[in-house]
Amino acid sequence: MAFCPKCGNQLPEGAMFCSKCGNQLGAPQQQPQQPVQPAPVKAAPAPKPKRELPPEVADNRWMAVLCYLGTMIFFPCILKKDVSFVRFHINQGIVLLLLMIAAAIVCIIPFLGWLCAAVVYVFSIVCIIMGIINAARGVEKELPIIGKIKVLKD
Repeated sequence: MAFCPKCGNQLPEGAMFCSKCGNQLGAPQQQPQQPVQPAPVKAAPAPKPKRELPPEVADNRWMAVLCYLGTMIFFPCILKKDVSFVRFHINQGIVLLLLMIAAAIVCIIPFLGWLCAAVVYVFSIVCIIMGIINAARGVEKELPIIGKIKVLKD
């Protein structure tokens, strides 16, 4: 009488396979396989450290945001004109306000003036959004096309 070395099932003499588990009898035992090494896992990139803003910028970001909201520019002009970060955004806001006033004047001309004014107003809205984002992030980044114009002295 023979028994399966794998499961212990009783087998008839001369059996080549176990009827219960399917193990091959009389065959050389397979060598245990080497454990599969898991692929090295790439570590997640370290998060970028938060950029520390200078206190002058951190304390005045929202005053700089007001510079892009039309006539609200008078508050930073009066209250924070000595802070260089706010002064930069005051200059950008004044140039933008002057551009919008010029577009309103050009709008008096029928058809061509209306078209030019519409283009300038769309451009102004894009610049307002960009300026607000830059001021809120604490960045002194010039607006496209009109950013190089200086109204205020440094």
